[in-house]
Amino acid sequence: MSSSLSLVAKYLDASKKSELALKLTDDLGKNADSLVALCELLDVIDTESKELIYPRILEFANLILDNKDKHTDDNYSDILMLMKKLPQLYKSLLQKIITHFELYISDSPLNFLPEIRDIISRSDEYGVRSLKPNTTLEGQALDNEYILSLFQFLEYVFVRLNGEIQGKSEIDPILCYFIGVADESIAAVASKLLRWRVESIVIMSKDTTFVWDILYALEKTDNKIHRSNAFVFWLRYLNSSNSNLITNSDIYQRKILNSEKYWKIIQNGLNSNSHDHRKFCLSLLQLSVKSIKSSFKNEILTWDSTLRDQHLKEWARYITLFEILGVDTSLHQAEAGVNDIVGLISPTSLIHPSWGFCLLSTGFKASMDSVRKFSLSLLLSIPLENLYLIKYGLEYLEGVYLPYAMLAPHFSVKLMNGVNECQCEYGERLCEFVASLLNNLKTEADFEDVAFSILKVLDKLKDAFDPARVYVTLGLLRGLDKKQVLSFSRHDAFLLRLFESNSEGDLFECANQTMNLRLVLNFRLTSLNNFIKLLDKFIKFNGFKIVDENLSLIVNYLESNNVSYEKLMVCLKEEEMYSSDLKALIVGLSNSFFSDKTDEVLEVLNKSDLILAKVLRSNFKLDVFQTTDGSKIVESFFARVLKGEGDFDLFETLSEIDFTSHRHFLPSGINLIELWAVINAEVQSDDRLTLSLLVNRLKFLNNILDAIPLVKIENHEIFDIKPMVKFNEFLFINSKEVSKNFKTFYKVIDDAFGEYYRILSHSLQKQTPTEIEIDNIIKVINPSCTHYHSSISLVKLLKNILLQECISLQIIMSTVESLGDIWDNLNSSRLQLNQKDLHVLIINTLLQPKIINASINNETISKRLFVFGRSIIENAEGRRCLLPSFTKNLSNYQIYGSASFEKIDWIPELLVRSFTVFQLKSNVFRLENVIGKLYDEKISLNKENNIYNNIYGSEEISAKINLMAIFNSIRSSEYSYKIFRFIIDNEEEFNLFNVVKNTDGFEEWRRIQLFTIIISIIDKIDSEVIISQYVPTFIKLIETEPSPLVRAYIEWIVAINLLKSDELTTILFDRLKALIDLTGLKPAVVTAYERILFLMIQQLPHAKESKALGKFLTVIVPGATSNKAMTRHFSVSLICSIYPEIQSKKLAIEPELVIMIENMYKSAVNSESFGQYRSGDALLWDIKQDLNLVSIAGALLMRLTDRDVEFITKEDYLEHLSQAQIDHLTHPVGENMQELWIRERKSLAKKSVQTKMDISQSVSQSPLQTKSGAWNTIMDIDATSNGADIIRSDLIVVSSLVDKPPNLGGICRLCDVLGAGLLTLNDINVKNHPQFKNVAVTADYWMPMLEVKPSEIISFLKEKKKEGYTLIGLEQTDKSVELNSDLKFPKKSLILLGREKEGVPGDLLAELDFCVEIKQVGVIRSMNIQTATAIIVHAYSTQHC
Repeated sequence: MSSSLSLVAKYLDASKKSELALKLTDDLGKNADSLVALCELLDVIDTESKELIYPRILEFANLILDNKDKHTDDNYSDILMLMKKLPQLYKSLLQKIITHFELYISDSPLNFLPEIRDIISRSDEYGVRSLKPNTTLEGQALDNEYILSLFQFLEYVFVRLNGEIQGKSEIDPILCYFIGVADESIAAVASKLLRWRVESIVIMSKDTTFVWDILYALEKTDNKIHRSNAFVFWLRYLNSSNSNLITNSDIYQRKILNSEKYWKIIQNGLNSNSHDHRKFCLSLLQLSVKSIKSSFKNEILTWDSTLRDQHLKEWARYITLFEILGVDTSLHQAEAGVNDIVGLISPTSLIHPSWGFCLLSTGFKASMDSVRKFSLSLLLSIPLENLYLIKYGLEYLEGVYLPYAMLAPHFSVKLMNGVNECQCEYGERLCEFVASLLNNLKTEADFEDVAFSILKVLDKLKDAFDPARVYVTLGLLRGLDKKQVLSFSRHDAFLLRLFESNSEGDLFECANQTMNLRLVLNFRLTSLNNFIKLLDKFIKFNGFKIVDENLSLIVNYLESNNVSYEKLMVCLKEEEMYSSDLKALIVGLSNSFFSDKTDEVLEVLNKSDLILAKVLRSNFKLDVFQTTDGSKIVESFFARVLKGEGDFDLFETLSEIDFTSHRHFLPSGINLIELWAVINAEVQSDDRLTLSLLVNRLKFLNNILDAIPLVKIENHEIFDIKPMVKFNEFLFINSKEVSKNFKTFYKVIDDAFGEYYRILSHSLQKQTPTEIEIDNIIKVINPSCTHYHSSISLVKLLKNILLQECISLQIIMSTVESLGDIWDNLNSSRLQLNQKDLHVLIINTLLQPKIINASINNETISKRLFVFGRSIIENAEGRRCLLPSFTKNLSNYQIYGSASFEKIDWIPELLVRSFTVFQLKSNVFRLENVIGKLYDEKISLNKENNIYNNIYGSEEISAKINLMAIFNSIRSSEYSYKIFRFIIDNEEEFNLFNVVKNTDGFEEWRRIQLFTIIISIIDKIDSEVIISQYVPTFIKLIETEPSPLVRAYIEWIVAINLLKSDELTTILFDRLKALIDLTGLKPAVVTAYERILFLMIQQLPHAKESKALGKFLTVIVPGATSNKAMTRHFSVSLICSIYPEIQSKKLAIEPELVIMIENMYKSAVNSESFGQYRSGDALLWDIKQDLNLVSIAGALLMRLTDRDVEFITKEDYLEHLSQAQIDHLTHPVGENMQELWIRERKSLAKKSVQTKMDISQSVSQSPLQTKSGAWNTIMDIDATSNGADIIRSDLIVVSSLVDKPPNLGGICRLCDVLGAGLLTLNDINVKNHPQFKNVAVTADYWMPMLEVKPSEIISFLKEKKKEGYTLIGLEQTDKSVELNSDLKFPKKSLILLGREKEGVPGDLLAELDFCVEIKQVGVIRSMNIQTATAIIVHAYSTQHC
């Protein structure tokens, strides 16, 4: 039609053409042909006609723009066709859009960033037209959706008109404003449009800061879209064809480029968590550095124009390094650049250290854990003398380095060489690193800043991994080195929060809080009041104990700041020091300063009982109390409080005082009658405050009774058991209403009953009760109590009952029942870690000799103790204290009476189960011992201190030592056999004879423990029973035993019993002779038999040994010539032990045989390989002499293997066993014989985190591999912003059958590298899997991927077949085509990958055009799916890419 119309139009006059054009405009939007015809007609009509129809065309275009529903590509195409014919249409529509945009900005200013609004309001300053829309809209809602549609229209037009729309336009500044609009969709489209206007914008803004202010405004936000818009715009701006107009301008060179802000924004972008932002900023950095034309210096960048070439060279290496570590992460390339990276953090580097820290921080954010660990090791390897430069990288220290360095997995714990002592090398290295950050700082300001950052991290991570906090805080203290550089106005806020933070466990708590207190001593003492207030805050959260232990340091600190007694007294009188706590603290401190004036202190103490009580609570020594006036004040004070005088605050303080430290202050003839009367008067009150005060009075009373010998107190109602039992009936009898009204009042009630139990305990200690009285006491106790302190008081009461001389079995049973109930309640809440004192107290009480004795003939008690023991064992895996306390009590009872001990039936099973408890081997569990040692050696002022023992008692290893003592102290054959039978009879659980899984480390460990028990008792059991019933089984086990460690114990057992049976020895000789050349038999079995026989022969009397050894040599000599290497080697090594045996003992062996043995011995000794391998001596032991605790419990294994095995040293035994336990042993403790161990214990060679790398000191720089030429390539943001415009092949790779994320990640990466067009996945979300990302690196960002489920593959294949694709399978079939140079892939190829193991299923094979197989010539008939895919995709790409 259109060609016909053109032909007809030639014969029409102007009016007819005009008339026809008008008719066609009426049809616009209704008939597509009309639009085409009109466009052709516009080429031949005159200007007048165009002007006539233009309003209608404009109306048509406006109708589309004004209706959001009509914003489609088809309608946009119609308008575009008309624009090309009528250029004024573009201008009219653009002006309309500009007007709408201006109206939107004016009407909705809050939709823009505040900084953008400010720029808009100051547009005149930039030479940009102010927004003054000259019209209003009627009926058109300027909402976000409508504005977005206008932007989409502009995008459509700009893309297609491209070069036709350049030139100055009012749209340019408006687009700049809109990239800072709140609506992210609008901002994103506006950013795209800037691509087409950037050349014009450069010309518009080159002499102003307009663009830079826009960029800075966007960069300041936390919104990722806005920041991305800023970086993209920035890149376009500097990389435009007119960029020389920018870089040559004074504004850019002198105002923008010289400013720290400019470079800091780039640096922050390089450190971004966004991979895109890092790439953007790397290109920005390159463009910016290359554009520098004059010298300047700011806080993070210095440029000397005379050294331009050197600067550019250094920055070229930096950008290459950044690409390697922060963009396209490559670990092996990063490792090659170690010297270069570390060299950046040096005072001699031309590049400011902050850039080096920035670069390093990106490695900590890598998706691959190996790269993060590499970066950490690199950080810790920076020369210590250069670490002070961290002052330029504090943001990275705070936000990246320390938080990652303090993660728990890094803190691996290893045993030190040859001793059962752990160390954490990483923690020590981290501590040294933190200290070195401060060591070489010069100014107080630098100290303040670095300490501020470290404290900030500690505060932020105050609930994080406790050992990490210990090492970092210790490093901070070492770095400060008593320098008083912290300030009360800046650092104290962090410390206040750290004072309040809790650690998991008392040991970590003590270590952390002790160091927190030491940090207080690094403050500049600008105000004594502030210091005392800070110290008081510490005491409120952590008590006086730590302050008291560090008092000497506190006093030294005060003295170094010229604080005197007089200054403290001035401080005491100041108004702001009004509280009794502050005054008591000042009084306590004042005692450490010499003065002959004590009036002020005496006056304060005389005026306030509360302050005096708080001084006593602090446990500070106060010499003033020794004076006459001081003694009177104290005497008067006690006279009042013992009468019950005082308010709640006073008695609350008194309830917290340990009077055992103040016995000398207590009255000699103490009278408690008046205090008890007050208590009795308050006990039935219904007032909450009165009852709370009552509880504090009871605590005070009990604290007094704890401190003085009860014999010095006259008998009183307190010690009369009958009224004390009656007291229970009145205690809080009227408190029901109070309990209803105050939800937490139950705590007060629990406290009250806890104090009541304490008083009952004192009564039992003062008087000898009758059985009826004890029974009455048991009736009033409440074993279901769950309150911690009350439970402790109750258990102590029950323990006092058991200490009474004459108590009946019924009372013992009742006591056991109560203790059992208390334990069950605790166990139901999983034995809280902070209640370990209660747990140990219950163990020590329940395992009193009286109770154990009673269990011998009482089934109820026996069952109760057995259940209790099982509960301890079940909890012991992750709990400290339990097993050491449990086993120590059993061992003590064994010493108390072994005859009674060996009558108890419930003990054998518990002994075995206790010995096979596999306690946590985790770093967290073992670090407590490490930190304990660290505290003792590096933190505590008392070098004799053992914080671990103080908190937990004996170390966990003591439990095993106690059990070894018990097993090796058993006297009777019957009891030993009972233990042995329990192990044998529970084969299904223990798998002593039938190994379930050869590679199960725990199973092997447990079997070693069980054989350790058996070795300990084997010589006590009736030999006839063992030899007849069990030794044959053990011999048979040798032939199937997979563990050489377990086999050693079996050999030991058999060898011991061979000494007692000639018949069994003969059988074993014959068996060995038959096996020596038997094919198919494991050589380990032969060597085991050889060793058993030789171990036994060495123990025979002289004559018997000579005879047996002669017979043995008839087997060994042939073995030394065996074709089995292991048999031959061991037989020769045995000869190296036999010959010295013959010589030293002068054994009667046939001379010819001796000569033969001598020659073999000399030949072996003189061989080059002698000494390179273990000799027979190293694989032998003395089955009698080595029957000692050290050898049995692991030291023997240390002589037989180089594996990590548990062992207990002689020193361990001597440390944890009492002399009574040692005297009771049936086997000696033994010697370590460490010189015979195959290897010394491993040092920390294998580390979970490499803590330090070898940094070359050479100044030469290493060659760096650069895949993409980072220095010479600028990121083309418009071509590769989403990978859509990359030229890819038509190849489709279908990997929907592959399910392993690492394989898929590799396939994704190689498909991107080789230019494949599409990759299909079973689940598109797999690209977020860490293992996928680790292998894919960033390929998932660029590679087009589509989700195609396995069930959808057939339909997908059919669809692609219709599109002209050839369907190819990567599979070995009988019709497969070999992949070689003759195979030509069609351009439109689809390659289907099979499953990792099964390959391509049959139903899919049927859909394929053909299959390709890769020729293989090796033994293995398959290859990894990644490798196979790489081969075939590469073959395709060589033909089509």
